[in-house]
Amino acid sequence: MAKMSGRASATVLSLALAATGAEAAAGPAAGAGTAGQTQPAGPTNDLEVGVAFISEGDFEAAAETLEAVTFILDGQPASRSDLARASVYLGWALLYTDSEAAAMQRFYDAQRSDPQFVPPRTQFPRRVIRLWNAAGNRAARPTLPPPAPVEAADPRADLSEFRGAPVDTAEWLSRRGDRLVLQLALAGAEQPCPGEMLVDAARERLTWTPSGTAGTCPASFTEPFERVESVGAAGEGGVAIHVGAGDRSRRLFIARPFAAWYDRGASGRSHLDLPPEATVANRLAVREVLRSLGRPASSAWSFYGSPVDVPAAVLLAAPSTYDGRAVSTRGRFARGGSRDTPTFSLVAPGAVIALAPGPETQALIADNAAALAGTAITVTGVFRRQRTAELSGGAPSYSISFWAAQSDELAATSDGARALGAGLGSARDVDVIGQFRASNLFGDVPPRSRRSGGREHWVLRDGDVAAWVTGSRPQGDGWELDMRSKRDSATWMRVRGRVSEDDGVYYLDPEEIAPTQPLWSQRSASPGMLGWGSLPPDVQFALPMEFEGARPDSLFEVQFTKPVDPATLEGNVELRYRGAGGGDFAWASLEYAEERRSLHIDPGAALRNGRTFEIVLRPGITDQSGAPLEGVRTLAWRVTGG
Repeated sequence: MAKMSGRASATVLSLALAATGAEAAAGPAAGAGTAGQTQPAGPTNDLEVGVAFISEGDFEAAAETLEAVTFILDGQPASRSDLARASVYLGWALLYTDSEAAAMQRFYDAQRSDPQFVPPRTQFPRRVIRLWNAAGNRAARPTLPPPAPVEAADPRADLSEFRGAPVDTAEWLSRRGDRLVLQLALAGAEQPCPGEMLVDAARERLTWTPSGTAGTCPASFTEPFERVESVGAAGEGGVAIHVGAGDRSRRLFIARPFAAWYDRGASGRSHLDLPPEATVANRLAVREVLRSLGRPASSAWSFYGSPVDVPAAVLLAAPSTYDGRAVSTRGRFARGGSRDTPTFSLVAPGAVIALAPGPETQALIADNAAALAGTAITVTGVFRRQRTAELSGGAPSYSISFWAAQSDELAATSDGARALGAGLGSARDVDVIGQFRASNLFGDVPPRSRRSGGREHWVLRDGDVAAWVTGSRPQGDGWELDMRSKRDSATWMRVRGRVSEDDGVYYLDPEEIAPTQPLWSQRSASPGMLGWGSLPPDVQFALPMEFEGARPDSLFEVQFTKPVDPATLEGNVELRYRGAGGGDFAWASLEYAEERRSLHIDPGAALRNGRTFEIVLRPGITDQSGAPLEGVRTLAWRVTGG
């Protein structure tokens, strides 16, 4: 027992155990952190260990521990109350590892051990309470009142109650060819409404169909992809989907197995209150919906987490909650400062937040600042407290360093433009969008194809297609890109002009150039053939740090010592638990970010507490010259917390 108790740790995985009453004695939060360290080993201490395992979602370990506890306590007449409590928690564990019949037997044992014991309703799932009421002879002892008839008749009340149980992703998410199907609940004023969302990439339609129409459940709706403004994690938990313009277009969804989190609405709650499995489910839903919409998430999202869709006033009302996190928020764009040193801010009711364009948006905002002034804009980036040196009289205390911006004004700048790869070909006059690749720093086109006098020529790239842009430096009113800077290669450019081809190489003679945003179908280019010396690639560092361990909802970043070929990552990265095979990581996502030479990994599932999670990198991973990783690299994290 003492050995197992060392695995327990304090956690907030189970919302059912968040409020610990007198009936729970010390409770999981109090007993778990010190079990096996400052308390003597014994059945009462191990009871708290078993409760802690349930709070962590490790029902197998809980069942194993509590079986032993009940066996010992059964022979101690003075411990009947502890035996009843242990039997109830054992029944809870068996409900998710064995069967309802096994759970009901333990509930009956608890009622027989201590007829006065009643499990607090706020600390147990409704499924447990229902089985408790069904066990034994109810008339002989007090029981909790049954659910009100109105709740039983309401189809919305048939939602699964999540209180820390492992949830199979297949229960609520599936992909059938071009069709993504999600079993979600739509948040309402009182209770969530269950239903199904279909994201049909072939027809470019998003459809929501509720399972029932009782109460305030809204009618079904179908919207074309072009009307879906944004998809992101919600500040109060769940997934926020904006369809059309304005705040009233916002709808809030949550995966069905976690819908009970929205009982009686989500007032006063935050995404930080969610159990890790629900956080992972929201992140997965956002990613897969965006993928079906043809809008790949920026790699920056993986580094800072899924952007939380949150009003600007809420950011300033609870800044410590969002400091250092990715957020998406709306307001009016304001411009200040001087011509040489302009400043930008987001103005919303009750909030003024400084805006700091990142390398992806710096030139775009500078080029459109005058037109944007006073207009509505949505920005996505990192919310941070400004350094003291950045503040002057009246300056906002917080800023958003943003890598994406949406507004009617910016949308108009790319009207009618096509992706570079699709726009080139037989046409002579083109209007195309591609990624700025500086003065061929990445070797996207043959160096010898640079024309005479082309020191100021630069490269535009989209996917596997690249072209020289001749006769115009990448600069404009208030902005200029450095043709020798890899940092500026985060910028996307729109070029209108004439195209010619010579020996398989395209040349664009521009009439007009301007910074813009990529089309939804466009992604950042992978590295060119430019290598960093002859040394083989290796792992430079990983986040989280291995010695820190990982949370169940962690994202991971592995940075290499030099750029690697992203095409060689496929099949050479394995996610697994130590000593337990590969695990269920069918929905894992691997994204390579060229600018940081880093691999972002989202396991796509909540990691199991107490296990050691491993990322295995194999020598099939190579740099651009074909030099492989030296040997197998295994990175490992102990999963703890919640």
